[in-house]
Amino acid sequence: MIDPRQDPFGAFVEVRDMVAAVLSEIAEIRRARDEEKIGPGAAAVKLGHKRGYFSPSRFPWRVPHFQVAVELFPLSEWRAWNEDPAHPDKMRRAEWDALDYRERQKLLGIAS
Repeated sequence: MIDPRQDPFGAFVEVRDMVAAVLSEIAEIRRARDEEKIGPGAAAVKLGHKRGYFSPSRFPWRVPHFQVAVELFPLSEWRAWNEDPAHPDKMRRAEWDALDYRERQKLLGIAS
């Protein structure tokens, strides 16, 4: 560590570099956590909703790509699917309602 009394600017640069390294590690940890596959309840809590917000049986249009039978997705995918401003909840609900019965059953994992 540089003595701040001898070289204040050098000490500042060194501290700045250390802080940048710590922030980089924090960002890497967050990215890794976002890629961990989690279920709908945990995803809802991490994104600031009530636990049942992504319930596949009650709200299948909130599950990424309507893949209700899969249920485990990375947090980044839950976030991208549900917070896309160009694809709001009402549009996803309308898409789900527009699917025919057999297609819904397939997505729910009930029929093949």
